[in-house]
Amino acid sequence: MEDIIQNKNLGEVVISNDVILSMIIKSISKINGIKKVYLPKKTKFIGIGPKGKEQVITIEKDEENALLIYIPISLEYGASIEDTAKKIQKEVKESIERNLDVKIKRVDIEIAEVEK
Repeated sequence: MEDIIQNKNLGEVVISNDVILSMIIKSISKINGIKKVYLPKKTKFIGIGPKGKEQVITIEKDEENALLIYIPISLEYGASIEDTAKKIQKEVKESIERNLDVKIKRVDIEIAEVEK
């Protein structure tokens, strides 16, 4: 995804993907039950999803500059899938909308695996 450009009264504000990615990671790091988060290649950890397919956090923009976010994760065995996914969606949406003034259209969560 290309960077988000906002036109403000005094000029442009450019928000890089790295900023959005770091906000996603920070907002979900406080949620219990997450074992791994699958990150893009330039970060230090990449997860390999089912059938060896690489799955990573993706951030896209729609035609109205609203974000569509996809987050594959690995959960700890015994964690509630529904509760954890809802917490992730809520935290990510609220954090980005509050801090960056960017609209979130979707936060899709994929449970790539469950680990003990």
